[in-house]
Amino acid sequence: TGAYCAGKSMVSPIVSSLKKIEHVRKLITVDQILHLSRINKIKKNVAGFLIRHFLDKNFYEQLIGRNTNFRLGDETSIFTAKNTLEMISRSFIKRGEHVIKKHVNDKTIFCMDTHDGILLHKYWEEVNKNFKFINIFRNPIDSAVSWHKWGKGNHDKILFNEVVML
Repeated sequence: TGAYCAGKSMVSPIVSSLKKIEHVRKLITVDQILHLSRINKIKKNVAGFLIRHFLDKNFYEQLIGRNTNFRLGDETSIFTAKNTLEMISRSFIKRGEHVIKKHVNDKTIFCMDTHDGILLHKYWEEVNKNFKFINIFRNPIDSAVSWHKWGKGNHDKILFNEVVML
C-alpha cells in the first residue's frame, strides 16, 4: 500500500518473488468500496461482503488463468511473474474446488496493490484481521513532483481515471 508514485511498483515484484506468494494484482475497486464505506455511502457489512466476494473471485480467477494479463512489460503481466509458464498452464486446467483446495493446502498468499491501506486500515481489519500490509511512504514533495510529472493534477481532463475523488 502507498500513495500513487510511492514506489509500490518497485516493491511488489520483490514480494511476489517470494515462495508461496502469487503474482501481484491491482484491484482498485477494493479501495473504492472502502472509501464509500468510510464516507457512509454504503454500510460496513455491505463493504465487507463486496470486498470478500471481489477478492475471492479475483484470486480464484488468477488460479485458473481467467483474465490473464499478456501485456509485455506491464507490472501485472504474466511475463513479469516468477512463474510465467505455470501461469500460462493455468488456462488449461479444469476449474473447480480442487483448485482452491490445492492452494489452501499449499498456504498460497495473494499479493495485492492498494493505495490507501493505512488510511483505511480499520476498515480492512473489519473485512479480515489476517491481512498483512507493507506501506511504502515517500517524501511528500517527491510524490507531488511525480504526480505533476505524470499529469495527476488534471483529473477532469483525463478520459480514464482510477483515482478516487472525494
